[in-house]
Amino acid sequence: MSRWWSVRVKSKGVITNQPSHAFRHTFKTEMRAIKVQDSVSNSITGHAAKSEGEEYGSVTLRTKKEAIDKLPRLNIKRIY
Repeated sequence: MSRWWSVRVKSKGVITNQPSHAFRHTFKTEMRAIKVQDSVSNSITGHAAKSEGEEYGSVTLRTKKEAIDKLPRLNIKRIY
C-alpha cells in the first residue's frame, strides 16, 4: 500500500519525507480533536489495548463509521 501511495503522490508533484505511517499519527490527533474516545480510534487503527479491562467488549462497525464520518474532509479530486 505504501509503495502504491508513494507513486501516486509523487506523480502529482508532492515531495515529502514523511512515511505513510504518519497518517496514523494525524488520524489519532484528529480523532482526539473531535472528542472521539481513544478506545474507538484504537479499534480503527488496530492499536492494542493497554489493560485487561480494555480487552472487554468491542467497538461496533457502526460506532467506527460514525467516528470516521465526523472527520473533516478535503475537497480534492481522487488521485487514482
